[in-house]
Amino acid sequence: MLSLVDLKKKLLEEKILLNHSYKDIANEIGISNASITNFINFIDNANSNCSESNFDTVLNLTQRYFNKTGDILEIMKDYKKRIHRPNNLKMLLEFADEYQEYDFLLEVIQTSLRAKNDKLKAIATVYELIYKRNTKAIRSEEIRSQLSMLKHGQPKEANILLWILEAYIFYDLRDYHLLKYNLEVLDEILPEANDDYVLKRYHLRKNELKMRYLLNCNKLQECRGIANHIINTTDNVRLVAHSLYTIGLSFMFESFSKCREFLGRSQKLYSFIDHAASVKVINLYLTLCKCIHGIPVDLNVDEISELDNIYLNIKLNKRHKANRLLENYVNNHKNIEEELPFLLFLKGLLEKNKDILWESYVRYIKQGDLFFANFPNIELRKMGVTHYSFFNNQKEGVSV
Repeated sequence: MLSLVDLKKKLLEEKILLNHSYKDIANEIGISNASITNFINFIDNANSNCSESNFDTVLNLTQRYFNKTGDILEIMKDYKKRIHRPNNLKMLLEFADEYQEYDFLLEVIQTSLRAKNDKLKAIATVYELIYKRNTKAIRSEEIRSQLSMLKHGQPKEANILLWILEAYIFYDLRDYHLLKYNLEVLDEILPEANDDYVLKRYHLRKNELKMRYLLNCNKLQECRGIANHIINTTDNVRLVAHSLYTIGLSFMFESFSKCREFLGRSQKLYSFIDHAASVKVINLYLTLCKCIHGIPVDLNVDEISELDNIYLNIKLNKRHKANRLLENYVNNHKNIEEELPFLLFLKGLLEKNKDILWESYVRYIKQGDLFFANFPNIELRKMGVTHYSFFNNQKEGVSV
């Protein structure tokens, strides 16, 4: 297990072996010379009341000498054992969530809730809900209910975090109208981004949510713009991978080659950080994109969902099999409300029925899922149906 002592050794090695002064190192990573001196004193005087080294100092030094996520986490976990200052714990809460290290996040939450600082406790209470959302400990509706009770009389920073979390919940619940409202509020209440780690992360969270929202609104150019901004302003591999994934997905109905290019780049990054589930999802969408653009697909491909398999069989003109699979799916799944627009699309495509395709389109619009409304839109256009609201004469399809 790596520790803060190992980090100090790396720092000393650079100073001695490469003849780099602490001042030069500090300038390169954007901290003060005094911060490095304080860090060394913090390590050397573990049992004294020496001033805690700042979170930013430890994280910047760690990222300078270690590239592997596991190594960075080991050092930051050792750092957690030594700190008590509210500001350092606050930043460590965001760090643990950024790295999706949820057991570690829970440890920092529990430590923060035991602290005497009321502002830290308020922030930790919100992170406790973030933890429950990310680990699916309770349903999104329950979190939303608890959020409503917390929203009054909170310190400013805790209040900002509450708005961010609520925006995630609205996204989970597919309530895109309220999500839009929360994003507008965040634009107003978030201070200008600076070098503060937590504030930069809050802006990245807001932009990630905005990117998702714009994709759902089928505002593809704006979505890609936000995604590229995220890619250019963060070194978080997961967030870069998600942004590339979103760009790739935005090309799904427009260009197979562009979709494959960006999803492929995303997949490499997800593989690098061992996100097997995300790699599988990308394979699903690549197969789906092939179906959309009439590119041959192996019918026995593993990376395909039940519903996409029905779509594939329709595209391969295996209509009898597709009809049987569709009937089986409906009979075997009690709750199909979320999938209903796509199920109607499949039925309309199978029967070449404009009315059913139209019903699919309308349901997508009512859900606010305007991007996937492109499924029935494309087929309706092929059937000569072009004069209806939202899509007609619009370059990017549905808009709000």
